[in-house]
Amino acid sequence: MADEAVRVRGLRKRYGAVTALDGVDLGIRQGEVFGVLGPNGAGKSTAVEILQGHRNRDAGEVRVLGRDPASGGRGWRSRIGVVWQDESAPAELTVHETVRHFARYYPRPRDPEEVIGLVGLEDKAGSRIKALSGGQRRRLDVALGVIGGPELLLPDEPTTGFDPAARRRFWELIRRLADEGTTIVLTTHYLDEAEGLSDRLAVIAAGKVVAEGAPAELRERHGGRATVHWSEPGGGARQEETETPTRTVAELMGRFDGEIPGLRIARPPLTVVGEADSGPRAEALSASLRPDVVLMDLRMPDGDGVESIARMTAAGLPSRVIVLTTYETDGDILRAVEAGAAGYLLKDMPRAELAEAVRSAARGETVLAPSVAARLMDQLRDRPERPRLSERETDVLRLVAEGCTNAEIGRRLFIGESTVKTHLLRAFGKLGVADRTAAVTSAMRLGLLQEAAKGGPGRSPGPF
Repeated sequence: MADEAVRVRGLRKRYGAVTALDGVDLGIRQGEVFGVLGPNGAGKSTAVEILQGHRNRDAGEVRVLGRDPASGGRGWRSRIGVVWQDESAPAELTVHETVRHFARYYPRPRDPEEVIGLVGLEDKAGSRIKALSGGQRRRLDVALGVIGGPELLLPDEPTTGFDPAARRRFWELIRRLADEGTTIVLTTHYLDEAEGLSDRLAVIAAGKVVAEGAPAELRERHGGRATVHWSEPGGGARQEETETPTRTVAELMGRFDGEIPGLRIARPPLTVVGEADSGPRAEALSASLRPDVVLMDLRMPDGDGVESIARMTAAGLPSRVIVLTTYETDGDILRAVEAGAAGYLLKDMPRAELAEAVRSAARGETVLAPSVAARLMDQLRDRPERPRLSERETDVLRLVAEGCTNAEIGRRLFIGESTVKTHLLRAFGKLGVADRTAAVTSAMRLGLLQEAAKGGPGRSPGPF
């Protein structure tokens, strides 16, 4: 895809009898922070070395910034920054000399003094590298990875050996680079680091991607449970049912020195109630079966489907409701979305597209038929009375419109999650709505989020 910085399909690599990568598929969007989480020996570093063009693959398709890494030239390499696991700087040079020296390899490097300050080595700029501590040398490795102003940064276990203060500073650097549009593929075995920095992450074990998605989705996938399977050293098979499989895998990493034998994560299948024939029936099925998705029409013999959607939303039921109809009148579209519908689709859409839309809705995204999306945007005009949102409430809603979670909003605005929720609740009250999707829709309709609207569709606002 054109907007993918990294595309990997069927990647395989063997070292003699050892399979390091066994059919890995990844798609990493431009400007995304993508975490690769896994124990030692899982295949993370091998995958990153192939993306860098420093290791050949046995099979599979790999495209990085539009090129095959195996044939990438000097110009292509200058667009990529690497933070190596092994030290890459000459011991006799000073920090300042080293950073300035490496800057000369790139056509448009960052300012060396700025980079030294970003990694917290300004007090050591005149010190020789051999006199630095292990953590300070690691920070220098980070500096050498970002000095070229890369479009794509590949930090491989970058915070190993960092003290807590240095880790926090590195996190701030990653967030700054991400805000500047840098695509970052971060390999780590620290769960908090992967969750705290990544837009999405993949868990790799035994050379396979065993789980992939947003951190919140892997932590608690729509309120559902997953079963983590593994084998103990004596050969006994074990399993644990959990709502936080990523955390369970992280705990197992701490117990096993290297690979987790037989690691596998199994989830229950997606449950869908197909086109309910009445509003009350849709409500009853959602309450009793608690499916992932409910498909329903709006105009039914027993009443208005929008009222049923509103009642299911108010009841806090976990099901995502998609309107599936032949009608696309302006009033129906806006009322359904404001009532809490996760989507508005037309019955004549191809079956494969409908199936993908259902899966997207189950992941927390809002799905709209193209003609419906255009008509909805046409309706987002000023109302006679405009509520006055505070600057912070507007900032929070704008980030909601971009698809940020409460935790992401807190990090970007430097406030706590509880404060984010307080601003959301205040905005809900002023806008007269009860959930994030309705708040964003209402605020955009009132012209309060015009910049977000002009920016085009982003990720779904998701649940509160």
